[in-house]
Amino acid sequence: MVKPNVHVMVVEPDSSSRELVNNWLSQEGYNVTALESGESALKLVHERLWDFVILSLSLRGMTGMEVLERIKKQQPGIPVMILVEMSQLKETTDALKLGASSSIIKPLEQIQLLVAARRIVENREVASENEMLRYRLDNILGSYSFVGRSPVITELREKVKTIAADDNPVMIYGEHGVGKEYFAKMLHGMSRRRYMPFEAASLSFVPPALIESELFGHEKAAFTGAAFTKNGRFELANLGTIYLDEVSELNQELQTKIEQMLDKKEFRRVDGTQAIKVDVRIIAGSIGNLEEHVKKGAFREELYRRLTANVIYIPSLKERPEDIPLLADHFLQVFSARINKRIKRISQSALEFITDYAWPGNVRELQNAIERAVILARNDRVDADDLPFRIRGYLDMPRTKSIKEWEKHHIRHVLDENGWNISKSAKDLGIDRVTLYNKIKRYKLKKLGAMGEVIEPVE
Repeated sequence: MVKPNVHVMVVEPDSSSRELVNNWLSQEGYNVTALESGESALKLVHERLWDFVILSLSLRGMTGMEVLERIKKQQPGIPVMILVEMSQLKETTDALKLGASSSIIKPLEQIQLLVAARRIVENREVASENEMLRYRLDNILGSYSFVGRSPVITELREKVKTIAADDNPVMIYGEHGVGKEYFAKMLHGMSRRRYMPFEAASLSFVPPALIESELFGHEKAAFTGAAFTKNGRFELANLGTIYLDEVSELNQELQTKIEQMLDKKEFRRVDGTQAIKVDVRIIAGSIGNLEEHVKKGAFREELYRRLTANVIYIPSLKERPEDIPLLADHFLQVFSARINKRIKRISQSALEFITDYAWPGNVRELQNAIERAVILARNDRVDADDLPFRIRGYLDMPRTKSIKEWEKHHIRHVLDENGWNISKSAKDLGIDRVTLYNKIKRYKLKKLGAMGEVIEPVE
């Protein structure tokens, strides 16, 4: 018996043959939809994810070859087994060239059909595993959220594997910059929807009045400025995945519309009358716990229950400080390769600043800081001076009680931060330019170029 969630479309004009194939497959546990015509098949093919199609070439009206060509255009990854007569051997060759995965000659035999169906399922499973590996390899440079050995990340790895195989909605909680959208893309890429579109909508960046149009689209002249019909994110993501960042931004009306869409698998554009069929997996993101919004009456309880069928919490860097050096080294390798610089390591002093810093912007801030440091690095390593000023802060001030030493280092930091622009630095320090020049001379401060040469400051 196969898993019951294997969905098969059977397209056969002969009622007795159609019923026979339906019974054979259903008894083996397949979820079968049996259809008589090619026209019916094409209406349904875009409404769900099919694991494979059994298609007779002897169709009435639209030919089997035409249906095969249309199916492969709409969902190229669907295996199509063709049923042919002895007299259709040339058509069989042409169909295989068009992308049919296998063929069976009539009259049909149960064992032959079931073996061919089982082979398709097994090949799909192998292809799925290979695609998952390819996806991981393709994203190795960009994948950072799983870098680390902390217990929270180890546990998260296992949870993501389980949730990726599920087709229910997912709620991702986490602070700004932890990588919620990255995780949504990962879940999509490891799911059975991986061949289909992925759409991301950052609701906090969309004006409230335009969120409905952004998600559901609008008809031409639906409102002032709507010069043409627009497809919304849900329509663009059909058969794939949509990520809704900051889902708490949705008003009650839109929450109701999404809830109805999940029920009926259809929606209408703004000012539209035609129902548009969709099959979309929703992954939602939020900084705060949506349960608090439910308690306040700001979020519908039923939609909340649906969106939290699976829940992932992505820890901040504060919760996994032991992973910070590993992430920093990972980004060092990524950006060194990207800009073709031979940066081998992060110096001990720079690493101390990196591990001591609070990282309020989480992984995104760390990524940006290391990218900047790699660009500025003058040697084969990233030094403390290559890091942004906010990270070095006052941590690299000498461990001394001397006011002169503190002043010297403070002036140097301000000059570095302003690219040694004297006028701007003097203004930031609250002194005039002549006084700043005198202090630069007294403390023997110098701006050095990439080759160690002394560069004159900018007026």
